[in-house]
Amino acid sequence: MPLPNKQKGGPGAITPGSRPNTQQGVHDTPKIQPQADMRSNRAVQTSLPVVAAAVYQVGPGLKKAVLVVAECPFCTWAHRHECEWPAPSLMKKRARCGGSYDVLPYKAAKRGARKRAA
Repeated sequence: MPLPNKQKGGPGAITPGSRPNTQQGVHDTPKIQPQADMRSNRAVQTSLPVVAAAVYQVGPGLKKAVLVVAECPFCTWAHRHECEWPAPSLMKKRARCGGSYDVLPYKAAKRGARKRAA
């Protein structure tokens, strides 16, 4: 007596007559990917604004030059900074208003008496 036809493969084999149930159940919860806290997703400034500052050379007996930023990009006030002489070409500074910027120094007029107009 011949054996009845058996399906090829093991008990988990998929054949045309037996399809797996791909529908989601009523009580199944969807898979939600965890998201970062929205407070950490704020825009981050990658570079600081560049601000021109007048450099006044050191006087006799002084070791530091004076940098004057005429207008802060954050508060629109003037700020005063100090640096070693000679001043480097680009410096990172933090103002008293809390803003940070890169200072690009330029040589200002020399200190002293002004020339009188004729």
